[in-house]
Amino acid sequence: MSDPKSGLGGVIHYSTDVAESPIQAKLLDLKDRRAEALKGGPDRAVARQRDKGKMLARERIEYLFDREHQIGHAYFMKCETIGDVHETMRHRIIPLLAEYFYEDWSKVALVLGDGEGEGRFLTRIKLDVPAGIQSDGFGEDRYRWQVRSSFADDAYNDFG
Repeated sequence: MSDPKSGLGGVIHYSTDVAESPIQAKLLDLKDRRAEALKGGPDRAVARQRDKGKMLARERIEYLFDREHQIGHAYFMKCETIGDVHETMRHRIIPLLAEYFYEDWSKVALVLGDGEGEGRFLTRIKLDVPAGIQSDGFGEDRYRWQVRSSFADDAYNDFG
């Protein structure tokens, strides 16, 4: 392309070298992070889940509800510390899951990998059967689920 007004003449070459464009570098980094999030995390973490015969969290949501209710990494973009991650889980992600599953906390627990009771994010407390209900056929075990007051820093290991 020639620009007679510029006095440069000839062909103008536009450089796409990432080193010359901080914005381009950030966009590429964001694209890489998004691709990693969409596949379920780093290859090593995904392989660890698969080796244990476990589903990834997004697969558990899809299985229990549908594919349209995935939780993206955008919720965690402003997290700078592990404390920020814990707060995001406690006040944004877990309540969102509870809404997705209409307060069926056993399903929330399954998505979080806490389906067996005492987990990384939730605790399960067995409720005593009130007098008179056992004879009515409601003798099955019932539980109260609670969000843990604190999460261990390694709570997200093998989360998938």
